[in-house]
Amino acid sequence: MRITVCLSGDAFFPLEVSSNTLISELKMLIEIESGISGVDFELSREGMVLYVHPSTNIEKAGIKDDDLLYAVPIPKSNTSEPKSGGSSRSSGSGMLETIRKSLLSGATRKLAVLRERNPELAAVINDPVAFKRVFESQQTNAHLHREELERLMSADALNPAVQERIAELIKQNNIDMQMESALEYYPETFGQVSMLFINCKIKDQNIKAFVDSGAQSTIMSEDCARRCNLDLLIDKRWAGKAYGVGTQTIIGRVHNGLIEISGIFIPVSLILLIILLYITRLSEYGFKICILLCLHIYESYFVLSPSL
Repeated sequence: MRITVCLSGDAFFPLEVSSNTLISELKMLIEIESGISGVDFELSREGMVLYVHPSTNIEKAGIKDDDLLYAVPIPKSNTSEPKSGGSSRSSGSGMLETIRKSLLSGATRKLAVLRERNPELAAVINDPVAFKRVFESQQTNAHLHREELERLMSADALNPAVQERIAELIKQNNIDMQMESALEYYPETFGQVSMLFINCKIKDQNIKAFVDSGAQSTIMSEDCARRCNLDLLIDKRWAGKAYGVGTQTIIGRVHNGLIEISGIFIPVSLILLIILLYITRLSEYGFKICILLCLHIYESYFVLSPSL
């Protein structure tokens, strides 16, 4: 069964649950998905608040497939907690294990969201003991922070130390809100760009090249130019300095080189650096890169190759 949960404003997210999922388990899923910890949630459906026992499953609570639920964070009530500490801990542990298994067996998006919003918890998702320990630790820390803020707000407002600490807590809260907003509306900014390495040839010399979407020019090391018999074609009138993450010396330019990519020959101008330009990732790729291709060169390959 798939339901959609709305927190506040435009904060929506889907949940995959079974009809036997308990209300208490549903609330814990909402807590993990939303990143809001240490609170209870008042659930409502079609404008009606769901006044049901936490041990009731969602089917008996009247929740159906494709339903939209509104979840309002409210303070947890201490009076509703069971007096038996042992049974409470046992119930909580079982609920956490259900949540953990749900995250592992559910859609890939669930784990992706957890990794974005709670990487510490996501790192121990495969270890039930560590998962329980980290979750309870986060709950405790959240509770302590709330208590600290409440204590400070009721303390001497003119005390400089109190004002400084309140400012720190407000600042951190603003940062967290900014991150939540970015995750909600611009999740692509948290992704990693895939690095594109290709095989190519210059004058029958096999070369590994890195396609750099941000490069203004195609760059080659002096050593690579020598191996490709291009050293006699270097125009040293184009000597100068290359500025980027560091500074390198440009020894010149080859105006009309010819690079072969999968049987397609593309004319290219090359900027030559005086030192070896290595992008070394031996453990991951097992080779060294001594040429950076400007993106338009690779785009030309697709233009010249109609079969792709």
